[in-house]
Amino acid sequence: MASGFNRQEKRNTLDRISNLPLEVTAEILKHLPIKEAVGTSRLSRHWRYQWTAIQELKFNDYTAIGQGQTITNTNLTNLVNSVLLLHHHPVTRFEVYTIKAPSSDVDRCLSIFAPDLEHCHIEGPYQNIKFVHTPKLKKACLSFNSEDMNNILADLWQFRNSPFLKEINVHAWQCPPRLVPPEHFWKKTDAVFQHLQKVNFVQFREGQNELQLIEFFLHKATILQTINITRMQPAHFNEWKKLLQFPRTSPEARINII
Repeated sequence: MASGFNRQEKRNTLDRISNLPLEVTAEILKHLPIKEAVGTSRLSRHWRYQWTAIQELKFNDYTAIGQGQTITNTNLTNLVNSVLLLHHHPVTRFEVYTIKAPSSDVDRCLSIFAPDLEHCHIEGPYQNIKFVHTPKLKKACLSFNSEDMNNILADLWQFRNSPFLKEINVHAWQCPPRLVPPEHFWKKTDAVFQHLQKVNFVQFREGQNELQLIEFFLHKATILQTINITRMQPAHFNEWKKLLQFPRTSPEARINII
């Protein structure tokens, strides 16, 4: 008798979970790590495909491993590919944080739901980024090798498909070589950065390439408002003076050293 009562109580609990309003289900899924959100598909038929409506996908090295497992790039790549293969709704934010070796598989994931992508944040070493069609992209955070100008140019080349890009975060990282963009890229950058308002440099190292990149943004971004620089070391007066002397197209543009 007690056993039957327990089964009925368990069934009632499952029914309450299954009959939650869709907006409540969506709110719950939004606050779960992506791996746990996908796992809710096992709860009931009601939950089976609910996770595919999540619009913000966030991944890191730890979301892809189980207890006692070692962090590998393969784990992360497999998780990202599996999620995006089954995900059939628009993605407005895509984030990947990794310290492992680069994987072109992860990079290619960006193009799957790119037409709806608004925020993209990829922190860590990677080989190639492919923004095939990202007309709604407003904010991008990318890692680059400040000692390799080809690396920087390859990243900027990707934004030719993002005409409404408003904010770029530049994060210094030791990245492998990128594919070099066509030479005529520099002739088209006026259109690429016509809406750019804010640029953030993280772990600024005072390299010549970084200074050239700042000068480039000041020259090409016609409505630029702010360039924020977070430095690895305290700023010296001569370097600060040099930055202030860079010519700028936007009269509102200012440089803040943090």
